[in-house]
Amino acid sequence: MVQDGDGDGYGDPFLLEWYCDAPDGYVSNYDDCDDTEPETYPGAAENESATSCMADIDRDGFGDDNPASGTVSGSDCDDNSDETYPGAAELDSASVCM
Repeated sequence: MVQDGDGDGYGDPFLLEWYCDAPDGYVSNYDDCDDTEPETYPGAAENESATSCMADIDRDGFGDDNPASGTVSGSDCDDNSDETYPGAAELDSASVCM
């Protein structure tokens, strides 16, 4: 089991401990790339990658284009606004970040 400090269901691979049953705050998944941010884990940016570890702070489905070290860059030009992402202005562009 690994400790899940941010509660996103993904644990810190460097905090491995052996338990038969997981105590509170521990999970069997150790794929978290940033265990301090609950919106950063593999598949967080569901519109971009089901496997890449991206930050999606605003939960719009697109990963931060300037993430913290250890995470993959996404295409969200403003990860602080859930209304700004590629294709948000669908009458103007289906791909430009507006």
